[in-house]
Amino acid sequence: MGVQYEQGDGPRIGRMTMPLSAGLTYERAGHLVTLGVGRNDFEARYPLDAVARADVRMHPTWISLGYTRSVETTLSAEPDWMSGQTAAKTTRALAARSIGGLNVSIGPSSAFFLRESSHLRAVGTAGQHLAPAIFPEFGAGWYFANPDVQLNLALRRNSSDVGGYGYAHTAQRTSIAAEAVAFLFDYNGFVPFIGPHVSHDWLRVTGDASGRASRFAPGLTFGWDIRPNRLQSFVLRTSLRWTPGLSVRVQDGRRVAFDQLEFNFIQFVLYPSRMF
Repeated sequence: MGVQYEQGDGPRIGRMTMPLSAGLTYERAGHLVTLGVGRNDFEARYPLDAVARADVRMHPTWISLGYTRSVETTLSAEPDWMSGQTAAKTTRALAARSIGGLNVSIGPSSAFFLRESSHLRAVGTAGQHLAPAIFPEFGAGWYFANPDVQLNLALRRNSSDVGGYGYAHTAQRTSIAAEAVAFLFDYNGFVPFIGPHVSHDWLRVTGDASGRASRFAPGLTFGWDIRPNRLQSFVLRTSLRWTPGLSVRVQDGRRVAFDQLEFNFIQFVLYPSRMF
C-alpha cells in the first residue's frame, strides 16, 4: 500500500508499506458486502523550505465498506470437466500439439520504486519517486504446452513526477522485456509461474534535472494464471517484474534511481488458435 503526504506547494512524500487489515464479508447469490478495518502507521519529517522541517503523523486507522458482484464465466464447462471429457480433449490436443502457439495480451499495470535517488536526497525539498500512474502493458508470446513454458515480449512505458517549492522533474521509463517463464503446478485453476527476463530500457529524466540512458538489464518475472482448463481461448494473468540496478546520472553527478517492482494486476491473454 502506498502512503503519501503533500502540503501546499511542497513535495509529495511517502513510502510503500505492508498494512494490517481484517474484515468480514457477507455473500448472497453472487453479491458480496465487505466491512473492513485497517491500520498503517506513517510518520515523517516534512520540509517546509530548504531548512525547516515539521513532524507529520497521519491517522493510522481506517474503516472501509465495499460491494462486489461475482461473475461466473466457466460454469458451462463443469459438465465436461466432471465427466472426464475435458481431460480426454486435453490429452488429444497435447498429442496433436494444438494447445500451444501464439498468444497476445493487454492489461493495466503499475510499478513501485524500490530505491531512493541520491540526487533527490541532495535536493531535499522535492520528495522521492514512489509510484507512477497506472499504465497499459502490451504483450505477445509463444506458449509451449509440453513442457508448460511461455516465451513472451512485454512492452510498457511509465513516468513519475516529483517536485516542491519551484523544483520539478519527470522520470520516464520505456521498456521491452524478453522473458521465459515455467508454470510450476495447477491448483484448481491457480497456476503460478516464474522465470528470468532480459529487459532493454530507455530511461529519461527531464525538468530541473535532466539525463538519459539506454541499457540491457536482467531481472525476474513471476506471477500466476487463472486457468480453469488448458483449452480455453483466454486466461487472466497477474505478472510481477523485478529489474534491479537501473538509474540515470544527472547534471550534479548524482543518480536518479529507476529500480522498480512492476505489478500487472490483471492481464487478458488471448490464444487465437483456440478460438476456431
